[in-house]
Amino acid sequence: MLTTSRICRVTLRFVIGAALVFGSGTAFSAVLLQLQRLSDTDVLLIGSGFLDGTIPAENQHSLYLIDPFLIRPSPRANHPILDESELYAGSYRFNFANDAGSGIGDSFTNTIYIGRDVGTLPFPQIPLNEPLVGSMLLHLANGESFAPIGSTGAVYWGTTTGNIRGILSGSWEMVAPDPVPLPSSISMMLGGIFVLAMLYLRSTGRTIALARACVPH
Repeated sequence: MLTTSRICRVTLRFVIGAALVFGSGTAFSAVLLQLQRLSDTDVLLIGSGFLDGTIPAENQHSLYLIDPFLIRPSPRANHPILDESELYAGSYRFNFANDAGSGIGDSFTNTIYIGRDVGTLPFPQIPLNEPLVGSMLLHLANGESFAPIGSTGAVYWGTTTGNIRGILSGSWEMVAPDPVPLPSSISMMLGGIFVLAMLYLRSTGRTIALARACVPH
């Protein structure tokens, strides 16, 4: 079961890439989404970088991770893969994640898209020049699977309106989760701190005793 402690083990990285040109818009390839693979069906998505480019305002509300699967989900337009989100771009909080599966139009085939779900249109725009920080927990159904560790792919920035994916704006990478200290390791560390503290106190005590002996009575 996923716990809050996994979210606390988030390493924030800020990556600024080279400029890329795609279609009629331009954007810096500055977004890097790191997917820590907790299991076949669970990943911790960690955001870094930022969006800086030119794209129509109505197309600015989603990020798309292209083909991050080993076993692709069944075709569906509204796969509820978002478990929890503390991913932000400035004050914009990502609270929406869908999986297009394997048959929802050419623009979204095998794609995870994330943004903000407000229940009405237009969606709020992801702000420019604001660093992506924090993380999202994503969960697939049994029988589905995320790509293996070491996989990489493209991240696009755009909209779901009219199946327009948008422009190339970065990349994602599948990595191993941060290691968790074992209880024995924690005990050894605490024991070492205790020993050092005792040695320090003993040394301090000897220093005080020596100082007193050197003072004339």
